[in-house]
Amino acid sequence: MTIININISKETLRAVLGLLISIFIIAGCSTDVEDKAIVPIKKTVVSDIEYAVSIDSSGQPRHLFLDIYTPPKISENQIFPVVLFMHGGGYQFGDKDWVKDCCKILADSGFVVANMNYRMGWRETVGCAGDTNTLEQAQYRGAQDANAALRFLDLNAANYNIDPEWIFIGGESAGAAIALNCSYMTDVDMEIKHPGLVARLGKLQNPGYELSNRYKIKGICNKWGCISDSNLITQYNAIPTISFHGTFDPFIPVDTGYFLGCHQVRAFGSVWINRQLQVLNCPSILQIEQGGGHPPKKFTPEITMPKTASFFHQIMAGKAKSAVIIE
Repeated sequence: MTIININISKETLRAVLGLLISIFIIAGCSTDVEDKAIVPIKKTVVSDIEYAVSIDSSGQPRHLFLDIYTPPKISENQIFPVVLFMHGGGYQFGDKDWVKDCCKILADSGFVVANMNYRMGWRETVGCAGDTNTLEQAQYRGAQDANAALRFLDLNAANYNIDPEWIFIGGESAGAAIALNCSYMTDVDMEIKHPGLVARLGKLQNPGYELSNRYKIKGICNKWGCISDSNLITQYNAIPTISFHGTFDPFIPVDTGYFLGCHQVRAFGSVWINRQLQVLNCPSILQIEQGGGHPPKKFTPEITMPKTASFFHQIMAGKAKSAVIIE
């Protein structure tokens, strides 16, 4: 019998034994590793959450609801920035279901989205022959309701995986006007400029839930909307904004004019808002469709919402920039 001598150093032997032990451990634990793999929790939608009860234009209590879209997450405690979003309808009609596609895209982009209904109340008859006082009241109620929804989200941030440090707002048409007015109107402004509205409808922060205003809006999505007062946006409160508008919008002026053609109700549209923010060195993206109406045909949710999500993420990263894009 031939005997073969193999000289193996202690270091080599330790390395070989370590490798064998590792192989056995991996083989023995492979099932456990697979069982503990991270599986993302699916996107969820919770519908018809009551956020306030307020008096409507007929003097009756109105229960106000919102839907909350939560993006896919990797743990129950993961938190996300939140976007409050509002439908259009000229303060006469409309429903949160109108903008559910916008909300789904934003949720897929990493945002909790609160899609809210709000009080209507403009007593319009033919064209602008209705009571314009009720239009101003409807605009004011919309801002009250948006503030109530923001207070609700801030108070319940932990329940809905919301990061209260990153609150954004947006909407379409009248919903965009509410988003803009809510972002800039204060009780001090209203008591000075519109004491009659305050006396009739109460303060901006009062209806519904009596909660403190602790939140700060970090960015706005304005889809063919307007702000009602040119003096509201200043160097002290300017908010980064992304706007979409058509040049032939018959209801809300792309620059300056009147809301729904009512000559008693001024409106300052997307071009004016962008110009004002540029003067104040505040990031603003303006996207215009030449010849576009209300809404502009090219600005579908599939086009506008990914751009909005990207802009909001840039704000969070401190990298938001301004641009004007003409289609």
